[in-house]
Amino acid sequence: MEARASRTFVVLWDGSDGGYDPDEFAEHVRLTAQGYTAPIRWSFGQGHDDPEPGDQIFLHKTGNRNGIIASGQILSSGVEFHPHWSEPGKMAPYITAEWEVLIDPSDRLPYDQMKSTLTDFKFPVQSSGRKVYSTSDQMLESMWKDHVGKLALRDGNPWLGGSVTRAGGRHSGPCALERHRVGSYDLTGFASTTAVKVESELVSRFADYLTALNHKVQGYRILPEGTTVHSS
Repeated sequence: MEARASRTFVVLWDGSDGGYDPDEFAEHVRLTAQGYTAPIRWSFGQGHDDPEPGDQIFLHKTGNRNGIIASGQILSSGVEFHPHWSEPGKMAPYITAEWEVLIDPSDRLPYDQMKSTLTDFKFPVQSSGRKVYSTSDQMLESMWKDHVGKLALRDGNPWLGGSVTRAGGRHSGPCALERHRVGSYDLTGFASTTAVKVESELVSRFADYLTALNHKVQGYRILPEGTTVHSS
């Protein structure tokens, strides 16, 4: 069977604290700048087109300071439906992913630059999880690599510059603690059945307890020697 080619998607963030906790955002920026990846669960809109592990994602911040501020890869197969992050009572599709590069919005790849270059890609992006078709996907990846490469030269940071390939080169070490904000989810195919994320609740309670004692709480990523898949 012919291997499935990876795809590229754009996910959205409106810049609000509700959409991305400020402390978590700052920690993810710090971790990716040190060469670590940051696990995240992100909303994926309705036209999700069956995302798979290894597909690439770009985070497009909307509103003020509009532009691309992150890149990474999807870790989950398909989507899971959870309560919407901003609309109580509404369910929405989510993916599990990890950022490989996340930068401050002041260093973004500007929206105007993308729009003028990616003329075959319809702007603005209206919902999270928009697929980027060829050859726009290659052009976007090239633009982003060039953009963060310039930031890397400015800051003297080779990790930010994307000199390490997506499949390898990352190393074991501290990473953001994966804390799911949703404690349960509906099981597809089972009527009126809800699964409870007991482990997630325990992790969050224990992390909160340690934080209250002024301990720094974080995860640790173990990447076995020779592997080409990120592990957490």
